[in-house]
Amino acid sequence: MPDLPAAEQAALVAWLNQAPGHGAAYERASKVWLMAGLVPPVNDIELPDDKGG
Repeated sequence: MPDLPAAEQAALVAWLNQAPGHGAAYERASKVWLMAGLVPPVNDIELPDDKGG
């Protein structure tokens, strides 16, 4: 789980325990966050110029 202040951590745990679907949603979101962290920033990607080169 992310580093959160105690109150926010408790709120997240409470939300996760409210319904089985919440845990599944959190897992899916975690995968997206992980993948997003692996994508290079736009400024690091060399794009071809408009002149075909």
